[in-house]
Amino acid sequence: MNEALQYARQFDIDSTIHTKLDVNPRLLQELPNWWLNVMRAQGKERIDLTLRSWRSFQNLMPMVFDILDRRLRSVNLLTSGSSVRLLYEIETYGEMVYYVGGNPLQMTMAPNVRAEWQFLPEHFRRFYAGLHNGWYYLASRDMGLSATEDMIILSDFEWGILEDIEDPGCNLDHLLSVYSNGMGAYVCLNTLPESRDGDVLWWKAESPWLNINAWGVIDAWTEIFLNQPD
Repeated sequence: MNEALQYARQFDIDSTIHTKLDVNPRLLQELPNWWLNVMRAQGKERIDLTLRSWRSFQNLMPMVFDILDRRLRSVNLLTSGSSVRLLYEIETYGEMVYYVGGNPLQMTMAPNVRAEWQFLPEHFRRFYAGLHNGWYYLASRDMGLSATEDMIILSDFEWGILEDIEDPGCNLDHLLSVYSNGMGAYVCLNTLPESRDGDVLWWKAESPWLNINAWGVIDAWTEIFLNQPD
């Protein structure tokens, strides 16, 4: 546990890891029931309860679920101020990789993101409302589903690639970035149901890929990251 805490404090000096429900009672009231049930359990039962909650999304991220099923070693609470996240310790090549899942009862987002939220697929909104407000690599907040506060509408930013391509082939006003690989690529959901562009893989340095299988890309890229040596 000391190793995990030292790691977490590299990115937030106020981080504290809790192996049981010994947090501020006010914070406990803001946690979903399944988190409370997980934290009341111990050892393998805690991991089993976590996987049970993930099982509803196994068909969307089968490779990620398989990694969690085989290599999830612990689940604890990670707090900093009023922020509470679940800390996942996943074994990779004998080392631990740390992912965090945000609190689904604490979702903040930019006004323009909130305006588009209702047009996202139901299964995506269900992940955020019932499981986690984002699930991502602790060190960089990428290589996983973004927290709502990190999501962007593509048209909010200047993209140099637009100077090199005549037409991106998609409407940036209705593309919501929900996943970043940390190297200039973004999985974006299209909030226009009638759009022929579909979901989009947006690149900072090359033309976008249209009509992608968003969940397929999210699952594959996360699996690759979790399977590489640290």
